[in-house]
Amino acid sequence: MEFIFILWVRDVNAYYEELNERGTRAEIAPTTQPYGIREFSILDINGVSIVFGQDDELI
Repeated sequence: MEFIFILWVRDVNAYYEELNERGTRAEIAPTTQPYGIREFSILDINGVSIVFGQDDELI
């Protein structure tokens, strides 16, 4: 069974930079998706994908 958590943040780029500075490695770097979401993801220690995103129109 695969689990994915999706969390909305105010500024996905700034949050990515903050986590990166703390040594967190992204599974996928910030990317604007065709469906209008800018997002990046990380894997936790259990292999669960955690996606952080925001509406592209808010960037």
